[in-house]
Amino acid sequence: MKKNLFFVFTMLCALSFFTACSDDDDNKTDDGWKAISATYTAETLKLTMGGTEVADQSVKVDASSAEQATITLANLIPGEAEVKIEAKMVKTGESYALEGSNTNDLRTVSAKGTVGAGVLTLDATLKITAPIAGTWKLAEIAKDESETFVSGPVSMVWEAAEGTMLGFLPVTSIPNIVSLWYRSFRVLRSRKTGRLLLLFLKREWI
Repeated sequence: MKKNLFFVFTMLCALSFFTACSDDDDNKTDDGWKAISATYTAETLKLTMGGTEVADQSVKVDASSAEQATITLANLIPGEAEVKIEAKMVKTGESYALEGSNTNDLRTVSAKGTVGAGVLTLDATLKITAPIAGTWKLAEIAKDESETFVSGPVSMVWEAAEGTMLGFLPVTSIPNIVSLWYRSFRVLRSRKTGRLLLLFLKREWI
C-alpha cells in the first residue's frame, strides 16, 4: 500500500514539474524587437532614395512594440530638416520588415525596408502633390515695332566676379552671345534628389 502511495505521489510531482515548465514556455515573449531601436549610419545603413543610393546619411528607428516603430529621416527630404514616419513592423525570420508613410498638403514621403543583423536596408520615396507640380503656360514674349525684345515671362540675372570663367567662356560674356526665352515650362521632380526642377518648353531665339 505504501509503495502504491509513494508511486502516486511521485507521478503527481513529476506531472506538476512538467506543467510548470510548459507554463514557463508559454509565458516567454520575444523581445528581439527592442534591439531594432537605434541610429543607423555608415556600415549599418543601406539607404536609397527612389532606388538611387544615398550616402552620408543617418536614419533613426524607435520601436515602441513588436508591431510598431517610428522612422526618422534627417536632412533627406529637400526643405525639411526632419521627417518622422510611423511604420508597421513585422518579424520575418531573423529580420523585421518596416513600412510606412508621412503625408502633408505638399508631398508624401514613404519608407520601406528591413532590419537584420544590425543593418537597416531602407528605400525612401518622395511624391510631390503640391498644386505647383504640373504644366504651366507662361505669358507671351513682348516685342516693339522693330521686333526688339521688350519683356518675357522668364529672365536671367548673371552675377560673377570679373574674369570668372565658365568652361572656356567668361561668364560676363555669355548673356551677350544669345538670349533664349521660353513660352512654357513644366515642373518636375528629380528621382535622385527629390528636388523640383523646371523643364522649359517651346523655346524661341531672339
